[in-house]
Amino acid sequence: MNGGPERGYPLIVTNGQKGLPEVTLPTSGPEYLTYDEAVALLPDGEQIHTFLDGGLALIGADWDRQQVLDLLAATSQREVTGPGAQSMGHGLAAYRDGEPVFIETRKTP
Repeated sequence: MNGGPERGYPLIVTNGQKGLPEVTLPTSGPEYLTYDEAVALLPDGEQIHTFLDGGLALIGADWDRQQVLDLLAATSQREVTGPGAQSMGHGLAAYRDGEPVFIETRKTP
C-alpha cells in the first residue's frame, strides 16, 4: 500500500494550551507526524485500543502502551486519520508491514 487509505485532508498537530495537542487543517498535502507528535496524541493508561482493516470487518485489540510506542518508533509512517476513524476515537495511524494500524487517541474536551 502506498500512502494508505483515502483520508481526505490530513490534520496538523501542534502543542496547544497546557501542552495538549491542537489539531488544525493544513494548507497543503499530506504531512507525516514525528514520533513525539504521535505520542502526544495517545490516551493515558497502559492499554491502548487499536484496530486493523481485516477486509470484511475491522479487527480490534487492546495493545500494551509499550507495544504502541515500539510501533511508533519502528515506522516513519505516522499520520492523523480521516474523519471515519476519528469518529471512532482512532485518530492516529502507524504502518506495520505496509498496512495501517489505527490507534486510539486522546479525547478532546
